[in-house]
Amino acid sequence: TSPRSLRWHLDWHPDHNVIAAIVKDTSRILIWDAFSGEQLHSLYGLSRISAAKWDPSGDYLAFVGRDEVIIWDYNSGSIYNKLTLEGKYIDNVDWNPDGQRIAIVGSLNNRCPTIWIWDIVSGDVIADTQCE
Repeated sequence: TSPRSLRWHLDWHPDHNVIAAIVKDTSRILIWDAFSGEQLHSLYGLSRISAAKWDPSGDYLAFVGRDEVIIWDYNSGSIYNKLTLEGKYIDNVDWNPDGQRIAIVGSLNNRCPTIWIWDIVSGDVIADTQCE
């Protein structure tokens, strides 16, 4: 695959010094120092990543696989939490400003959009909305 045919998604770390870069629909996330160009981390082996978003504190990076959201702990370099929504297609995520909840948007069979609210502390999906 040539670099011109790849689709990238970027998100700045809240400290303004680090960038998370994903190659959409692949299994790669790269974390770079935005000013030195040094690659700080690389995450592989995930399923069709479509988006990534830092939490407001910069401690966690949420990223979206085909039917799952994974919370990666930036400081430890390990997975903090994971939510699988079997049979759903997840497209994007965004953090609540308090950093305790994540809004997830996706669909069943690429039809009507659904938004789920995931409490990452309890691990529970506390709300979902569906169009009719």
